[in-house]
Amino acid sequence: ISLAFANTTARDEAIAVLNADNFLSGAGLQCKNSNKMLPKLTLRNVQKHALDDVDTTGKTTEEIRELEKKMLKDLMLAKNSSIKPLVDQGHTFQIIYLHKNTFGKEDLTVGLKVSPAIRTAIL
Repeated sequence: ISLAFANTTARDEAIAVLNADNFLSGAGLQCKNSNKMLPKLTLRNVQKHALDDVDTTGKTTEEIRELEKKMLKDLMLAKNSSIKPLVDQGHTFQIIYLHKNTFGKEDLTVGLKVSPAIRTAIL
C-alpha cells in the first residue's frame, strides 16, 4: 500500500501515529521516503533579469546558486497568490534545478518539485 502526503511534516505525523498504536507498530509496517511521488514541473523561458539583484560578492558558486533559487522562489510566490497559502500550510514547493541557458539567450529553465495541490493550482 502506498500513501502520498502533501509534505514531509504530514508524513512524519502519520508515522508517529502509526508508531504510537500498539497493534499497528507491531504489524511490521514500513515507511519509505519517496521523492518520486511528488510531481516535477519544468518552467522554460523564465526571464534571467529576475536574478539581477542577487549579491554574488565573495560567494561560492553553490552559495550563489542557493541565493538565486531563494530569490526565484520568493518571486514566484509573490506573483502567484493561489500558491502562497498552500506553501504556508506546509505543501512542498522547491526549486530543484536552475539552468542558465547559453548562446546569448536571456532566459532560464527552472525545475520545481511541488505537492499535488500546488501542481493543480499552477496548471
